[in-house]
Amino acid sequence: MAYAHPHAIPGPLYMPQYHLSVLDRSHALDDEADGLYQDGTDAKTNDDHYILSTVFFAAVLFLPGSRCASTGVRCASPCSCSPA
Repeated sequence: MAYAHPHAIPGPLYMPQYHLSVLDRSHALDDEADGLYQDGTDAKTNDDHYILSTVFFAAVLFLPGSRCASTGVRCASPCSCSPA
């Protein structure tokens, strides 16, 4: 029986000489994907800063206007409120 050898390898894929050429390409594409993922993470950080700035500036513009509206004062501009 040729297949009954107890120390035989399970198949040719387990031999050290066996090498898949597509495995090298797979590793190269994986490294490229890691770089692109890092670029996306950096872009997301910039996006978070932009959104935070936008919300902050919107609040700065909204709060003076809401103060004038709640006191019944007519405002010519958000910076200068004068009684009606």
